[in-house]
Amino acid sequence: MSSYARFGAAMVTAWEVLGVAYDVRGNHVKIDTPRPNKFLEKIFRATGRNVAIAVSFLQTDDRRESRVAYLACRSLDAYEDLAASPGDSARLLREAADFLAGRIDQMPDTARLVARNPNDELEIQLVNRLAQVRQELENLPAERRERVGGLIHDISDAMARHAVRNQVLEEDRWTYAGEVLGRACDYVFELLAITPETPVDTQTLGLILQTANDLRDLDQDSRPTGCTAAEFRWLLLLDAAAYGVCVPAILDQLSFCRWSRSRGAVAFMSATSARFLYRHIGLPLPLIFRFPLLFAFVNVFSPGAFKGLLNVLASLAVTPAGTLLDSGERPPSGRFRRQLGEQARWENDIILHHPRRGDGLRLFRALQMFQAGRSLLRWLDSKEHSASLKRRLSLAGDFLFARALRETDPLGTKIIAGFSDLGAHLSEIAEQQGSVDDREGDVAAYLAGLVADANRADPMEREQAVANAKYHSQQCYLRDRSISAG
Repeated sequence: MSSYARFGAAMVTAWEVLGVAYDVRGNHVKIDTPRPNKFLEKIFRATGRNVAIAVSFLQTDDRRESRVAYLACRSLDAYEDLAASPGDSARLLREAADFLAGRIDQMPDTARLVARNPNDELEIQLVNRLAQVRQELENLPAERRERVGGLIHDISDAMARHAVRNQVLEEDRWTYAGEVLGRACDYVFELLAITPETPVDTQTLGLILQTANDLRDLDQDSRPTGCTAAEFRWLLLLDAAAYGVCVPAILDQLSFCRWSRSRGAVAFMSATSARFLYRHIGLPLPLIFRFPLLFAFVNVFSPGAFKGLLNVLASLAVTPAGTLLDSGERPPSGRFRRQLGEQARWENDIILHHPRRGDGLRLFRALQMFQAGRSLLRWLDSKEHSASLKRRLSLAGDFLFARALRETDPLGTKIIAGFSDLGAHLSEIAEQQGSVDDREGDVAAYLAGLVADANRADPMEREQAVANAKYHSQQCYLRDRSISAG
């Protein structure tokens, strides 16, 4: 594509996105239009809001599919949340999935859905027009229709199962987030064709999105028995603090073209989600999160802008733990810097090639928490701080180390002991060298040993894999240092 063509396409995209953003700002209470396509677009913007803005960055065919997928899933959400009882919810969810798939022709009964606020009223308007959503789904090309149909099947099944259980235990939130919102993230990455060869931890992304939903609906949602709204909010934010440190490394795996509408959409959703969570915690935000739409436009053209976003997210991600665990002065998050350099990417790549996907992703999460805790120690050692700030950041570091160990708990005591020994070893080296940098590549060597053991490598193969990982990590560290110095 020529430069003039790119510029023209960019102007068209900008005009479309700004039009959607302007419309989303309106207060949509009731949508009344006889034209089906017009209704679906209006209800999409009214209920999707930031999602609708992000989708407007995409190509026309992807926008159309995304709109149908969102409206179908939003309809399922209405049957899940607004039904009179868990039993009704499970029944209506299965009927809605069957209707959308064309297995039955009778729409689910909406008479017993109860709206509690204007957003619920919009959802009821949507489910009353479910036949239009089904028609739009049937009009998609076969490959796109099949992809959306698989999403509807998986999410409706997960929602129905969890509706029957009707519990708010921690393990249920984790499972639900992965099976519903994590599955939605899988769908988005597949649609945009940005999924790498290594596994992507969409379970964690789902939990972060679920936490944002729970915080928004805190006064409406049920809570664990004996837990006040304030206590539940605090627990939700601690989850976001622990798993939020994983998000930059997850997004860093995604593969975009040099000029990418998809990157703009992902950047916009990342910035608005981060802005929502950090406003709940009460932290100051950097400039790029105050103007997410402008920043998203820059990301369409600039891969470097997306790397900058990831480094900002990595820098911010360690701050909430200290803020929540101590009531003293607020950490100056704007001064803390954490980079996703080549050494970190190399370590992530090693563990994501673990032969067992679930174990690999657990170790990936533990590694992000472990390294984030070490980054706090690096920052503490780099300059003078007040006693209050040192206490706060030390608490945050201890919290992240503890959550890293808890993440590895299902993998057995050998793994837990290994991470503990690695931390102790690195601490001894830090005392000797006066720096917490992993100059020798010990983290990569340890991870390579874990993967070799999982692959049942013989002793010589294991030793070679560990030596190669250690050497490559040392070279990555030197490149990171030279880039930082430059």
